[in-house]
Amino acid sequence: MRISRSAARRWPWPLAAVELVGIALASATAGLLLVTGPLPATHDGLHHLFRLYELDRCLRGGSLFPRLFPDMAFGYGYPVLNYYSPLAYYLAWVWVGLGLGYIGALKATYLLAFALSGLGMYLWARTFLPRPAATLAALAYVVAPYHVADVYVRGALAEALAFVWPPYMLWSAVLLGGRPSGGAACFLALATAALALTHNLSAALFTPAVAAYALALALGKPNKVRHCLELTLSLLAGLFLAAFHWLPALAEGKGRSEERRVGKECEVPC
Repeated sequence: MRISRSAARRWPWPLAAVELVGIALASATAGLLLVTGPLPATHDGLHHLFRLYELDRCLRGGSLFPRLFPDMAFGYGYPVLNYYSPLAYYLAWVWVGLGLGYIGALKATYLLAFALSGLGMYLWARTFLPRPAATLAALAYVVAPYHVADVYVRGALAEALAFVWPPYMLWSAVLLGGRPSGGAACFLALATAALALTHNLSAALFTPAVAAYALALALGKPNKVRHCLELTLSLLAGLFLAAFHWLPALAEGKGRSEERRVGKECEVPC
């Protein structure tokens, strides 16, 4: 924090706006092919396009959280949102409502994910690095090879959007550990819930890492018990906010495993 404050004195605040513009330009550069060309031919891209279309039909029909997409699987229906985190599709659907169409909505969601992830990394890195280094960290995060491959090779909409939330979780954990406040606690809870509702596997992998990071921060404070309690409650509140999705998925996971077992027993060898 001493490094950060000294850097703030050396770098006037107008330069912070320039750095944020640089992050925005890097995000636009990473998403340039999305703007200038068609939707990339990726591993999962068409799956997300079809699911967005189904979500749009269900929402327009009055079903606010359709766990079953009725037109998929040859009209038998497929329980996509029973297990797959829904937030990326709902965010893309907002763009559909604004008139971008299904393909344009997917592109806009990828572009927004690039921009928000860079901003989040800048805010977190800024808590312990001077501004130039924080800007460099944000740029590296935006154009990280796996991050770009998620968009242009894998077409993993939810996983690309999941890059957004970890830096905000870390940033809010630092804020909460430095000076406890209701705003920081709420932001940590909302970012945790957003990650769980965006990509459940990323949440399962990263939430314990954030908890360990927050615990390490709390152990360096005079009032360790209070800080640990506040951080723990914030993370649990975030998981509770997303429980309407992951709790039924866990409860029905046993039935899904049984279906796979029965399906293998019923296979007839050629």
